[in-house]
Amino acid sequence: MGQGRLRLALIGAGRRGQAHAATIRELPELYEFVAVCDVHEASAHALAARVGARPYAEVAALFARERLDAVAIVPPPETHHLLARTAAEHKVHMLIETPLALTRAMMDVIAEGAGTAGVQVEVGENYGRSPAERLNQAALWAGLIGKVLHL
Repeated sequence: MGQGRLRLALIGAGRRGQAHAATIRELPELYEFVAVCDVHEASAHALAARVGARPYAEVAALFARERLDAVAIVPPPETHHLLARTAAEHKVHMLIETPLALTRAMMDVIAEGAGTAGVQVEVGENYGRSPAERLNQAALWAGLIGKVLHL
């Protein structure tokens, strides 16, 4: 990543994407918000207009036309591994919203792509650090609720 502000794009203009966009927009000293991409072209255009970025409806066009340092990946999780692989192929660091992926195989695609490309992946998870979640985790580890069958 270069010096100064990072050139950042957002993939996913839905509810979570809009929340990420609001945060990114409030950090202009850190990020140059260059693009918003969403398969729903109208959503991409609407959010891009609000944040002063260029809209894209196709991921291939986004990576072909923009010189990015990082991308926030926030669409439905069944697409995360494909988008992460594409970002890695373009040597773009990424923040991926939770869940990281739906299966271990999908997570492996992300890990392998990032490892090969030498890019960083951050998971946009923050609930595990909240006091209530730490208490829940301690209760699980202590066996206070019995055997966990599904999480």
